[in-house]
Amino acid sequence: MIKRSTIDSVLEVVRIDEVVGEYVQLKRRGANLIGLCPFHSEKSPSFSVSTQKGIFKCFGCGVAGDSVGFVMDHDKLSYPEAIRSLAKKYNISIEEDSTETFTDQERKEQNEKESLYILNDFVKDAFHKQLVESEEGQTIGLSYFKERDISQKSLETFSVGYAFEARDALSKLAKKSGYSEDALVASGLVLKNEYGLNDRFKGRVMFPIFSVSGKVVGFGGRILRTDKKEAKYINSPESVIYHKSQTLYGISHGKQSIRKEDKVYLTEGYLDVIGLHQSGILNVVASSGTSLTPEQCRLIKRFTDNVTIVYDSDNAGQEATERAVTLLLQNDLNVRVISLPDGDDPDSFRKKNSDTALLNFFKEQETDFLDFLLKRKFAGIENDPIAKSNAIKDLLEVVSLITDPIKRGIYVSKASNITKIDEQLLINEVNKQRIKKHAKGQERDWIQDKSQFLVPEVKTQLFSDTFQEKGLIRLLLLFGDRIFNEEFTVQEYIFFSFEEMIWEDEMCQNIYKVCLEKRDSEAVYDLKTFIHHPERELSKYVIDLSLPRDISENWEKMHDIFIINPNENYKNDVESGCDRLKMKKILKLLKEIDIELYKNTSSVEDANHFMEMKIQLNIEKSAIAKKYGIVVLE
Repeated sequence: MIKRSTIDSVLEVVRIDEVVGEYVQLKRRGANLIGLCPFHSEKSPSFSVSTQKGIFKCFGCGVAGDSVGFVMDHDKLSYPEAIRSLAKKYNISIEEDSTETFTDQERKEQNEKESLYILNDFVKDAFHKQLVESEEGQTIGLSYFKERDISQKSLETFSVGYAFEARDALSKLAKKSGYSEDALVASGLVLKNEYGLNDRFKGRVMFPIFSVSGKVVGFGGRILRTDKKEAKYINSPESVIYHKSQTLYGISHGKQSIRKEDKVYLTEGYLDVIGLHQSGILNVVASSGTSLTPEQCRLIKRFTDNVTIVYDSDNAGQEATERAVTLLLQNDLNVRVISLPDGDDPDSFRKKNSDTALLNFFKEQETDFLDFLLKRKFAGIENDPIAKSNAIKDLLEVVSLITDPIKRGIYVSKASNITKIDEQLLINEVNKQRIKKHAKGQERDWIQDKSQFLVPEVKTQLFSDTFQEKGLIRLLLLFGDRIFNEEFTVQEYIFFSFEEMIWEDEMCQNIYKVCLEKRDSEAVYDLKTFIHHPERELSKYVIDLSLPRDISENWEKMHDIFIINPNENYKNDVESGCDRLKMKKILKLLKEIDIELYKNTSSVEDANHFMEMKIQLNIEKSAIAKKYGIVVLE
């Protein structure tokens, strides 16, 4: 665990404009910097950076945070990983806290992960060196890549390597460099049997598999000799750091371009990614030698909603495309398809064309998934009514996966125009498919476009206090350390008024709890405590609450929240905020008491107790109402 002092050092040194400026072109506007948001596509800048507060906020997509939060969001890192990344950038030494309490199992798992990362990085460099410097690597490995028209620069960019043919070449090298047998076996790079150690990868060109943050989590190896007993491709086995179904090859190299283009090209193989990247198509990933998985779809969705599938042109590739279309739609992604000429995969097609011709082909041949499926399913059955009917049902089953009703309706209309079948008939079939899925428990959303569909009951909470709670927490954050009166600061006044209160809003409850803990420990109250909080949702929540009005003129309209300026009369706001929240709580208690009197009172003593409470609450309610001229309807 990273020491708190190291985290504080990073937060003290790091500059939000320097961190964000590496990814966003920022321009000065008043006290803040603005630019195009790196987290969503936009033409007019809505991304604002406050160097004074050390925070960023996009008023388009809502993302917000501090420097650590930006690195976490942009590079998809955990809080410790982001701290380490910033510490490296600012040349700050990482100190670990050995006093941090971990279970033995947690400490073991953390140590194992760190050991595997270090070992994999060593092996990556060793394989690459063997490819470019050894006679065997050059003769076999480099010759293969020259035939595939893969440049030296591409090999270096993706750290491609070569594993020697010898049974234990890697084992000997790693042990000589100080790595233990246990670590080698745990990584899956080496197998152990009664004859000793045996390398998993032998006589193969090697493709390191990187995580989103750029760490080597595993390897894929392609055999170059003809041997029917050997698999053409093999991957590292599952480990504590490598989960094949959750990994996309090329994601660490392509993530920035994917965000910038707001689209990803999805391919099947390692060389597809490397080759297209070499031709200037940087926003490309592959499913790492496995069928596309739901986890991989969710990983894609973290960077873009738009996927273009570019699989092999053979029948297996086209069937895989159909399966991928279904899975991507199920995960609420927009899907398009590029069909390559017969006999080609993305890499072989690239070799036959110039970069310009390749880019033009991709732009011109990219089609909607519906066009692809229509062409596939209707091929050769135009005069067979039964086959055509079944094909349409299969097609509509795919369309029914689209969750957005407007988008779904557009596709149904398009299918009707192409197939010349009445649109209402297609709508009915799609609805049947969605009902079937709901009945099987495969879908949670309800369709509301036809009377036969059920609409879920929407339960609105009477006397919801969240609006007043957010207002009061905002006051606590902005003015907590200021003087309220002769007895209290603002935070002390609020604590005195609501110390035992249970807050409806979970984030408000969490913030209030931290503030109370700080008071009890006599720690200094500081808004930065929350802005730099490792819990991203809490940090974003506080930034949203504490933003001054001048950052966005439409902020109040956008979020239905009244934002207080520091120059306004905060004392009146605090007093009014406390009183109005009290009123909400009183009204709720009165309602609950009425329910108890009506349903659950079993004795005169109980009834008298509730009536006394009701009288006292009504007195308090009337006093607040009179103070502010509020008319409360009974």
